[in-house]
Amino acid sequence: MAEMLSQRQIVEKKIITACSKEYLSLGDLAEILAMNKHTLRAHYIYPLVKSGQLIRDPAPPAKSTVKYKRAE
Repeated sequence: MAEMLSQRQIVEKKIITACSKEYLSLGDLAEILAMNKHTLRAHYIYPLVKSGQLIRDPAPPAKSTVKYKRAE
């Protein structure tokens, strides 16, 4: 029997999948997931970066253009 995923786990999986090949901005992810940027950043992106599942683009961009990618 397949394990049921929580809504949070489903969203996290979608984020990690979307970021698997290239760096995506918060705006890109918000558009892909049809989510509010502030909610997405606070509840998903920051925790995924902190846990090591996502990495930030190492290039020093302006604050509004930070991009994220799945950690290898």
